[in-house]
Amino acid sequence: MSGFGGPVLVGAVSNAGALGSLGCGAVPNQTARDQVQEIRRATYRPFSLNFFAHAAPRIDADVTHRMRQRLRAYYDELDLGVVPDPSDPLPVFDEERLQLVLDLRPPVVSFHFGLPPADKLKRVKRTLVPQVADAVRIPVIAAGGIADGRGIAAAFALGASGVQIGTAFLGCPPKWKLTTGGLRSSTS
Repeated sequence: MSGFGGPVLVGAVSNAGALGSLGCGAVPNQTARDQVQEIRRATYRPFSLNFFAHAAPRIDADVTHRMRQRLRAYYDELDLGVVPDPSDPLPVFDEERLQLVLDLRPPVVSFHFGLPPADKLKRVKRTLVPQVADAVRIPVIAAGGIADGRGIAAAFALGASGVQIGTAFLGCPPKWKLTTGGLRSSTS
């Protein structure tokens, strides 16, 4: 519902106990900033910002030429002027969009049409552990993409009480297997 739901609906949904979500896919950055301010005035509860994370389309010169040829008669008939160049109608999750998220620090961020590149997604997640650690009184276990001592140290520095590591083991040869009797070493 990018551009249609608006901050009033997001605030009402959050206040009702669900997770209100502001579709930011086609919304200019300044509009999103203004709307988040409205949401924060309307509710103290969590809300989400949702962004498009699609790959920018490749514009082919030959296809553009053929498109213009086919549309020229319609543009002339309706006196619309010159057939415009094709463009991506929706903003991609670029550095400006990433900075918007980092500045606004929404409680939840979601994406559709894919995920941002790993480096951008990692930067979005860096705001997550401190927010959770500040919001709860139970131990916070950081997980996801932690594969070395630097990642462990970073998680602790951000307020985590513990770290769950799985990524570091992806390259390890399988030594254990699950059987009906439980875990067994593949060497036994």
